[in-house]
Amino acid sequence: MRLRKSVAVARIRISTAGDRVGIAYDAKAPITLWIGEEPVTWKLTDVLVFEVSARRDGDALAIRFRGEDSDRTTTYRTVGRDLEEETTMIVPHVSTPIVFKRVFHREN
Repeated sequence: MRLRKSVAVARIRISTAGDRVGIAYDAKAPITLWIGEEPVTWKLTDVLVFEVSARRDGDALAIRFRGEDSDRTTTYRTVGRDLEEETTMIVPHVSTPIVFKRVFHREN
């Protein structure tokens, strides 16, 4: 259940200004961070609190969420009008990393 709550997203908005990144997932609290800087604390729920950091990965943006019992890196890249999201999650109760990919279609 904790895993589902931390990755279930229907809408995402990413905005950038220089090295500053703003991310909003659905109606959850937005995250504002600086690429390559120290992580910021982001509280998804009372139980799910993460240290979040950002880095550039070529033409992509990689966001890392480190929690008490999980580590997730999500890489976003624009492909045409779509936003591709590739995620790798490491959790202690699973022997291998969980890797998945999603595509978000731009709304206008």
